[in-house]
Amino acid sequence: MVDPDWQGAGLGTILHSGLVEYARQHGARGLTADVMIGNSRMMRVFERGKHSLTSKISGGVEELTMLL
Repeated sequence: MVDPDWQGAGLGTILHSGLVEYARQHGARGLTADVMIGNSRMMRVFERGKHSLTSKISGGVEELTMLL
């Protein structure tokens, strides 16, 4: 979660990229994430990532699966 005062500064993208790289280096085959419906900025971060992405909606949350 990024503090509202820092949103839009690219921190989410930096954190996501770092996490994906760390996961790959340590043998993870995928990651999951939950994003609140309507959080288009966070969805954009995941959609731009260098991984496959699938999603499903359940209870007001978009459940993402990223395969590395």
